[in-house]
Amino acid sequence: MNKKRASASRSKGQSPSKLFGPPPLLEGEDAAAYKEILARISSAVRPTDFIGEILIRDAADVAWNIFRLRRILAAYLSAQVWEIVNDKASSLARAEAKLLPLEGTEKEEMNKLLDPNSELSWETLIELCPHAYEKFEELWESAKATLDMSEIQANVTVSNLDTIERFEHLIAIDEQRFDSIIRELDRHQSRQKYLDNNFKDVEEAEFKIVKPKTKIGKITNEKAA
Repeated sequence: MNKKRASASRSKGQSPSKLFGPPPLLEGEDAAAYKEILARISSAVRPTDFIGEILIRDAADVAWNIFRLRRILAAYLSAQVWEIVNDKASSLARAEAKLLPLEGTEKEEMNKLLDPNSELSWETLIELCPHAYEKFEELWESAKATLDMSEIQANVTVSNLDTIERFEHLIAIDEQRFDSIIRELDRHQSRQKYLDNNFKDVEEAEFKIVKPKTKIGKITNEKAA
């Protein structure tokens, strides 16, 4: 009964995807990943009417935003960790490069590559000094291996506690919203199931016409005394 009503309502109007509009994606976000989240939630809940479809879309949007906030926070912290690692490793590599026993062209390339007063971009210097850059990369990787990554990550985390707390607060709000939507979905599905069962009982019931029973008594004539 319920599935028939749902399919009938879809056939009369537009599809849910057109009614809801495009997914709330930012530039560079994976549309296929969003569709998979929406499909998995829909498969788990199995909506039976348009209200259920609305709630599922809301749940997918909120879940996507939770993943987005976590991804943004991780990218933000990662960028700061990388910046510190690059600065420390580059500083150590520069110091090591000055101690290398280089001569002639190799020494000129290295000095040009590491010239702090150069107005050329790092990418241009790499193209002009490929051999020096290759050697510098080896020194950089070696210097990076000596760094304490746990200490760097800890320092970045402590220095960004306010930002982390704000993101966690936003994530907690969305998690509460998600839980609320799922509870509403459960209530709605239960209510619809109850109504459908009642309609089914009414449709399957056998109606009997009960005719009133009438007793026809014998008419007797009493003779007057």
